[in-house]
Amino acid sequence: MAATPDDILRALADPERLAIAGHLARSSDAAAALAEALDLPLSRVRKHLNRLVAAGIVRLEDDRRTYRLDAETLRWAAEQVGPPRDAGLALGAASEDEEAVLRAFFLRRPSDRGPRQGVESDGSCSSGSRSSSSRVSTTTSRP
Repeated sequence: MAATPDDILRALADPERLAIAGHLARSSDAAAALAEALDLPLSRVRKHLNRLVAAGIVRLEDDRRTYRLDAETLRWAAEQVGPPRDAGLALGAASEDEEAVLRAFFLRRPSDRGPRQGVESDGSCSSGSRSSSSRVSTTTSRP
């Protein structure tokens, strides 16, 4: 790989280049079709494609007109900058230890977490000690 993970992340930091990569993740396409699909000038799309190709994120097919996303480059960069993962565990997925922590916190019953405070679906405020039908009135004093 010619590019470093830092180069790859910098290339994807531009919103237009990220949109191009996102489009190419769904299907390979020519520069003109990308420009039309993303409503961008063709010259700008070509400039972005050159940067994505230089970073190794996008490859030019043998026909010299069709671009495709190189998922292996993205996977490699994610492995370099992300936490170590077991083989076969999808990037972004929680490991068994991480999942156990999430289960312990988020899957507890609401009553186990203490009184619920917040905004009810009807817009009224609630807490564990007050019913949702009670209203809190505030007054302001004027001099």
